[in-house]
Amino acid sequence: MENVYMNGIPWQLLAGFGCNLLAFLFLFVWPKAKAKPYSKRISWPGYVLHYFHPLAWELLGIAAFLQPSQPVTAVVVAVLGVVAFVVFIVMLVKA
Repeated sequence: MENVYMNGIPWQLLAGFGCNLLAFLFLFVWPKAKAKPYSKRISWPGYVLHYFHPLAWELLGIAAFLQPSQPVTAVVVAVLGVVAFVVFIVMLVKA
């Protein structure tokens, strides 16, 4: 399989940067001040809804960076990212 996507840049590098950009956006840009807080102190659902979605994207980005040199570790990190995303989705549906 060809490892080049655009102008000689490996697709893993592009995917990793894309996932990291999404993680940054979901962590710092997306949460609005108008969002309703769950309570005055942070609760488990609020924590999960705020941090697990960016965590999932960050883990997928790390997995993309690791894939060329350490494919087994990349698969483990990607599975952890999917688990974080599933926990996020479960909490989102419950909320």
